[in-house]
Amino acid sequence: PKTHYDSNAPFVSYWMGVPNLEQLLAGGGDLAAAEAKLRTIFRSLKEHNAVNLSGVGNFRDETTDDLAVRTLVIARQEGLCAKPLINGAAFGDTSFAWNPGGGKLRDPAQEPEAYRKALDDFRAKVVLQNKVLDRYLGHHDCYLSALDECGPVVCRNLFGYWAIAKELGCRIWTDAQPHFDMSFAADLNATAAGVNPHEAGHWHAGGAKVATYAGPFTGAECPDIWRRKGIRYWYADYDGQHEYHFHESVNRWNDFMVAGGKYCQFGIVFLTRNGLVATTAWEGVREGLDDVRYFTLLRRRAQAALASRDPATARLGKEAIHWQDSVDPELEPDLDALRAKNVEWILKLIAKVGEEPPEE
Repeated sequence: PKTHYDSNAPFVSYWMGVPNLEQLLAGGGDLAAAEAKLRTIFRSLKEHNAVNLSGVGNFRDETTDDLAVRTLVIARQEGLCAKPLINGAAFGDTSFAWNPGGGKLRDPAQEPEAYRKALDDFRAKVVLQNKVLDRYLGHHDCYLSALDECGPVVCRNLFGYWAIAKELGCRIWTDAQPHFDMSFAADLNATAAGVNPHEAGHWHAGGAKVATYAGPFTGAECPDIWRRKGIRYWYADYDGQHEYHFHESVNRWNDFMVAGGKYCQFGIVFLTRNGLVATTAWEGVREGLDDVRYFTLLRRRAQAALASRDPATARLGKEAIHWQDSVDPELEPDLDALRAKNVEWILKLIAKVGEEPPEE
């Protein structure tokens, strides 16, 4: 799947809350059983088009004895995409950036040696992660995550860490608001419940990509909600999804434990001792991303037709794009019928310009 605004840019599906080996083994457990369970989870992600990898864990060494390394290797073996990866924190000691109790922040100017040590410790952590990624992936194209839902003031207090991350070739993921405060510094922002092409355009203009979450949070079981997220965000020029949450760490089987019952439990699946139980909502995710794949294929074949020197072929390409951009995803009652219409256009275009060549 590619984006609407750029048919060469990936339309991603990242999921927060996908467990890694360290989490599955928390409190003890059998490594072989944990790895088997993790493979089942990763296969489900692959089968549902949610192929973009995040949260493999903290690297402590470069060997496959390290649980984060083992998580990364298993994810690649099961076909998940790790370029770009989301992993690791975009900060070190947060007492210089944020005080959740509302007290006074530590001032780097007043504690220069402590601040320098915090920066040096952070640098060492990123250098180690880059070594691991280079060794096992051949690249360290990775987003580091800012503090959760922090505003521009907190993000700016993290800039000392971000400068090091960028120097070392990493990128920054945030879920901050608004774009005019952060798009010049962030590389990927997850906008809460956003579905606005103007908002997406502002993030892009600042040089950042934009995904979304919480529109709604997971927990809502209706598959149509989750399927519609595909074309809804595609038409709004978003770069994809970064959803909260694949599986909540508290008791997923009790719907009334989050925020005093104000939220349904966060999760798109139910984890079990040896795997997971899927939901109709999870099937909706797969269908929505499949819709984007169909729309992408139509777009790319239409663009190939537009480039043709044959006037009839070029006109067909223009007509296909005109039809596609005339669709209002909020007014489509039957997404199966909409996909079928896409297929009709795709077959007409393939008859003129051939099938889509495989990606390298």
